[in-house]
Amino acid sequence: MTPPDHFLTGLSIGAVYSSVCGIFSLKRIPYFIAFTLCALFAILPDIDAFRGVYSSPDPFIGHRGITHSLLFVTLVSIISILPYLAGRAITRYYKSEKTYEEKKLLWIDLFLLLLFAGVSHLILDIPQPPGIWGGIPLFFPLKINGQFARIGGWNKIGWYDYRITWILFITVSVSIVTLILMIFLKKNIFIKKILYMSVLIISAISYILITSTIANSSYKNSKEWNESQSKYIDTLPECFRKAAVHGRTYILRIIK
Repeated sequence: MTPPDHFLTGLSIGAVYSSVCGIFSLKRIPYFIAFTLCALFAILPDIDAFRGVYSSPDPFIGHRGITHSLLFVTLVSIISILPYLAGRAITRYYKSEKTYEEKKLLWIDLFLLLLFAGVSHLILDIPQPPGIWGGIPLFFPLKINGQFARIGGWNKIGWYDYRITWILFITVSVSIVTLILMIFLKKNIFIKKILYMSVLIISAISYILITSTIANSSYKNSKEWNESQSKYIDTLPECFRKAAVHGRTYILRIIK
């Protein structure tokens, strides 16, 4: 998938987290902090793309290497919460025990948010074409027959799939607008809970649609995939159609 797809997926995870906290009246990580962290970690595994070695299957130097593994995502999530844990320890030392207890569970929320966002990237990359990599090294450093084991490369969706992009875009747009409305509904708890629930329902529907799209897709080769995407692009509004065409051209230039 492309970085925008992963970015939108991260935002969607942040919206789900915020909605769950809102429904159960839990004082946890603020909305927009959750959005930002999830969006960043959802695209983090593609950090290896900056090296530009798309022609190498070596997990240490090529794209879709060690950064596309559960080990990498877990380690980075742990490292990222260390500053928070240090700050929490300082808070406990200098402030009241009550303040410490109120924030006691936030590190769990933070860790799980970062982990889920990172794992979402891996999940969306698994159904894509094998390319020269043959999938992603999900369980790195596991080896089979002397080679690092790779999972995926199913050819179920292309390097990009505008059907999925469109679903994510609509879901995230509606979710963010809905959550922004919460700022103006501070005292109306009942209406807020209904809106939180609506965000969860919208997100659940979008995940089902994405899963269905992947399950019902299969491409024999890149030509067939491109033809299907071209037909879908033609159904988009003019402004989105132009952006989609430019995006497809850019991606095809990279993967050649």
